[in-house]
Amino acid sequence: MRNISLYLRDVIKQVARTLEQIRNRSLVNRGSASSISTSARLDIGKKLSFKKQAKPGTFTIGSHTNIESHAVINTSHGNVSLGDKSGVGIGSIIIGPVNIGHNTAIAQYVFISGENRIHSGSSAGVIASAQSVDIKPVDIGSGVWIGAGASIMPGVSIGDGAIIAAGAVVTKDVPGGYIAAGVPASAIKKVSH
Repeated sequence: MRNISLYLRDVIKQVARTLEQIRNRSLVNRGSASSISTSARLDIGKKLSFKKQAKPGTFTIGSHTNIESHAVINTSHGNVSLGDKSGVGIGSIIIGPVNIGHNTAIAQYVFISGENRIHSGSSAGVIASAQSVDIKPVDIGSGVWIGAGASIMPGVSIGDGAIIAAGAVVTKDVPGGYIAAGVPASAIKKVSH
């Protein structure tokens, strides 16, 4: 009997999540000819809950912009904006506040966050009461390419036309027109055209 009640609880949670995602898609400020995969997760509105919640940010995407399958967009701590003709690859995660320019390509499994959780060092571990949140907006210019598996950390600014190598961990600003690679990433050379 216990297993049946646990199963029913799980089914009810899944139905609530599905309804939440349907509602959240209606909250997106979308440009023409943009597309969002049905498997993308949009954490952009208030959660269906009786708990008091802070007002979440907004999610705006430009015209001819694409969000691929299993991508996650979260505006709990700030707005997420994606310019015209840009794309977010499979499984990528964007946690606001993040501003992304036009014609920018974000490959698969990229992590971009304006939120940094700070552990207090107490024995309470990772529970919410043992953490504080530091918010620093991320700004990514236009014409930027971000390679698969890259991580863009809070407070970083990436200039127009920059290229971020696959697997790079960007912890400081990258000037426009430069290629950045490594862990932590550094600007290694100017892009030649």
